[in-house]
Amino acid sequence: MTQILTPAEQEAHQKAIEAAIDNAEANLAKLAGQRLNASQQANVERAKSFIQQARQTRANDLATARSLAERADLLSQDLIRNLR
Repeated sequence: MTQILTPAEQEAHQKAIEAAIDNAEANLAKLAGQRLNASQQANVERAKSFIQQARQTRANDLATARSLAERADLLSQDLIRNLR
């Protein structure tokens, strides 16, 4: 079931999605060239998958797209923290 959002809510979701994707992609770029173990590499791939899914879902379901984008962001932040 798709939730009906006001234009302001739609805009807030769009901005949050874009910010989360931008942050996740920036974090993943920092990881490029790093030596990652198998688990870390799997999480990089998961984060990339979440980003792709968020972009695909965005047109039809902003709430789900936001959730996916935020998951990618959190996962990428965790990877950065664990590399230090």
